[in-house]
Amino acid sequence: DDVYSALMLNPPDTTSYPEMMVPISEHRVVSGIPRKAITFVEMPYDTDQHLKSAFRHPIGIPDSMFPFSWKNAITHEQITDL
Repeated sequence: DDVYSALMLNPPDTTSYPEMMVPISEHRVVSGIPRKAITFVEMPYDTDQHLKSAFRHPIGIPDSMFPFSWKNAITHEQITDL
């Protein structure tokens, strides 16, 4: 099986976890990481849906498409009474 090495970086919020901070003058490398332990994820708010130029349009669905038994919307007055 393939194994990999990774350079350790500081988490974005090092103020909450100072014990996890790698000093700027140091480079820490972790070796022997198996491929099955590596997961690629998107950075928060970095996907296309968060672009200012992303297409957004309200989807209008006529009330007549829903059965009457589904129409149990809570009114603003009911919410404020909770």
